[in-house]
Amino acid sequence: MSLLDEWYSARKNYAPFVEDGIFDADIFKEQKNKALFVLKEANWTGTPGQREDLRSILLNRSGGSWKSWNNIARWSKAILDGGCYPEKISCEERHDTLRRIAAVNLKKEAGDKSADGNELIKFAADDAAFLKRQIDEIAPDIIICCGFSRPKSNAEILYDHVFSSSEKTEWKSFDVTQKEIWYFEYKDIPVVSFYHPNCVEGKGGICGHELFGLRFQQMKEIAGYFRDKGKIR
Repeated sequence: MSLLDEWYSARKNYAPFVEDGIFDADIFKEQKNKALFVLKEANWTGTPGQREDLRSILLNRSGGSWKSWNNIARWSKAILDGGCYPEKISCEERHDTLRRIAAVNLKKEAGDKSADGNELIKFAADDAAFLKRQIDEIAPDIIICCGFSRPKSNAEILYDHVFSSSEKTEWKSFDVTQKEIWYFEYKDIPVVSFYHPNCVEGKGGICGHELFGLRFQQMKEIAGYFRDKGKIR
C-alpha cells in the first residue's frame, strides 16, 4: 500500500482527502535541484470519503487568474533556472514548470480561501508521521514553506510539530533584498520560511508585478545563498 493510500485509509473522514506531492516523478528525478513547496490547504469543498488529487487538477485545468500557482511556477524558475522575472506565465508554462517540482499541503482536508492557523497546527500534528514520511519520500534538496499564518508560520509548524529535535538544527537567518530570511535544516535540507504565493503580505495587501518581481528576486537570492553553501547545485 502506498503512503497516500495508507493516509487516505486512516483519514476517510476528511471532506475531501486531497492528495499532493511530486507532480511528475520522471521529470522531477531529472532535476539537478529538487524543490518542495509546503503550502497550507487546498481551497475547495467536498464530502467525507471523497478523494481528490491536487496534482491532476492543476495539470489539467486552464483559465482563471492562477495567481498562487503562477507565482509558485515563477519561484520554481528562480530556484531551478534563475534568469529574469517572467511576467507572463502561460497555462502551458505553468504546467511544464509544476512537473519539475513537488508541492505538499500541511492539511490534507480541503479548506477555503482563508486557512485557520490553529486548525493547520492540529492537522499537521495529528498527521505528523505521515507528513514526515511524505517529505522523506520526496527527498527534496530545498524546502520552501509558503505562509506566515498566525500563530505560526508553515515552517514553524514543521519545526515544532512534525520534525523531531534530533533531525533539525536551530533557526538561522540571512538577508536578501528587503527581507530577512529565516530557515533551519532538516536532515541537512534547508527549510526556508517564505511568503504565501498570493503575496498578500505586500503593502496594503495590494499585489501586482512590482511585488511579484521582488518575490522572484528574493527567491533567486535564497537559491544563490544555499548554492554558495553547497546545499543545492
